[in-house]
Amino acid sequence: MAEPSSPSTPCSPLGALGETKKQTQQEVFVPGRLCLFGEHSDWSGAFRRFNPEIAAGATLVLGTTQGLYATARAAPDISFVATDGDGRRVGPWRCAADRAALLAEAAKGGFFSYVAGVAAVVLTNHRVGGLAVDQHTTTLPLKKGLSSSAAVCVLVARAFNRCYGLKLSTRGEMEYAYQGEIATPSSCGRMDQACAFGSQPTLLTYDGDRLEVEAIAVAKPIRLMIVDLGQEKDTPLMLRSLQRSFPGPPTDDVGRNVHAWLGEANRRRVDAALAALRAGDAAALGAFMDAAMADFDRLAAPECPAQFAAPTLHAVLADPTLRRLCHGGKGVGCGGEGSAQLVCKSEAARAEALAYVSESLGMWCCGIDVGGSRGVTRAVIPAAGYHGALFPASHVTPSPLWPVVDDRDGLVKPAILLTIEELVDRAGVEEIVVVVQRGDVGSYERALMRTPLDEANEHRLNEKAAAYAARARRLGERVALVVQDRQEGLGHALLCARDFLARRHLEATRTPLPEEPVLVVLGDHLYREASTVSLSCAQQLLAAQAEHPD
Repeated sequence: MAEPSSPSTPCSPLGALGETKKQTQQEVFVPGRLCLFGEHSDWSGAFRRFNPEIAAGATLVLGTTQGLYATARAAPDISFVATDGDGRRVGPWRCAADRAALLAEAAKGGFFSYVAGVAAVVLTNHRVGGLAVDQHTTTLPLKKGLSSSAAVCVLVARAFNRCYGLKLSTRGEMEYAYQGEIATPSSCGRMDQACAFGSQPTLLTYDGDRLEVEAIAVAKPIRLMIVDLGQEKDTPLMLRSLQRSFPGPPTDDVGRNVHAWLGEANRRRVDAALAALRAGDAAALGAFMDAAMADFDRLAAPECPAQFAAPTLHAVLADPTLRRLCHGGKGVGCGGEGSAQLVCKSEAARAEALAYVSESLGMWCCGIDVGGSRGVTRAVIPAAGYHGALFPASHVTPSPLWPVVDDRDGLVKPAILLTIEELVDRAGVEEIVVVVQRGDVGSYERALMRTPLDEANEHRLNEKAAAYAARARRLGERVALVVQDRQEGLGHALLCARDFLARRHLEATRTPLPEEPVLVVLGDHLYREASTVSLSCAQQLLAAQAEHPD
């Protein structure tokens, strides 16, 4: 393998082995990645080194919330224990921290070749020792077009970076991961390692050896569904076929069409999709996926009809039930009979589509959100405690439901409703889990207006109170009540909330609950900002979390 090119952060000038500062054990997470638009233009744009007539490549890539979790520490040699999606442990794999030995292991292929390849690149550029990695949890679906191999490569680069304090930028980690993967028999482009940038959508452009990266903000989340078609495909054959006319110039109409598909037409597709993403326009994004699929069938598929005809893919995309539930879709990654991605019309539509694909079509599927990790959108209110100091009042009514006069509208409200109002209306929290005692469920149901008012009582409400009853019902739609049968403290209450969310998420998406930040608000406290502060207490906390997410 040629000497790896330097990353964006220069190599550390070190003397004797071991002078790099070793860090304590590190926790590392790397997501998968999904190419939304622009597949194959990463390698076509690289051919501009030899033919400037080729257009620069551009891809829109989404990092998933699912991924690989690991602990890592400095060690004398290289060792790696993996965990598959079913929790089975694989390894440990070991190799001496020696560049030649690692390159030989990388050339063998297989899962651990990625570990060896990246380790060889790091040892080429830095005087460091070995690394022990325990990849203990996998939430990323494997072999579903989500680049699990690239995630492994980025994980190893990131683990070296953190354990030895190499001060690599994210671009540097991505570069080491790419150089390590191409040391193996894998056929990857530069796009694959975009998972290094996390779960936000990212625009990557490729002009010869130059790579530019831009993070994309999404106005509101877009719900995607990934479907594994369960068919065989020949990825090396598809790549060889598409690359037949590169660097060119092409000599026949088929080759010229592939150049056109990966050229300016690709940039127009990516720019249109980029505008839809920024606006959070799911309908437009789905329509652009339909159009991109049609362009692929017209311009690229003739290069390898045996692989790109993809009858299963086209049957899924044209399925009447999925057309009703989705705005549009296209193939994933290299193309052919691999996986499909579809833009769902809503969360409810996605839940129905997931059930349909799994039960009626018999295919594996999962949900992925574009813009779904845009901040803290969920809160937990522990409210199951019993306050002996407030007895006997707390024996009659749980303290979070005690009446409080709201000085903003003059209404007397259960205290917890003041907190829920702030979380939903001011902090933008989308869902609240309230943990309660079993015997108090009915009281909370009434506070959230889930128990209808008697007609006689409803007539007694003045106009302001009647309007608030409707508002309380709206707030209640954001709240899930979870029972804590044994009051074993705050931590146990949070575990009850987590278990509820994990079960519901697994039922809806067939994937584990992703690791996301949650705002914890005590149910027996009232929160009011100072008169000189414009942000509510919850908004202040969320602003601080956004500035310091780690």
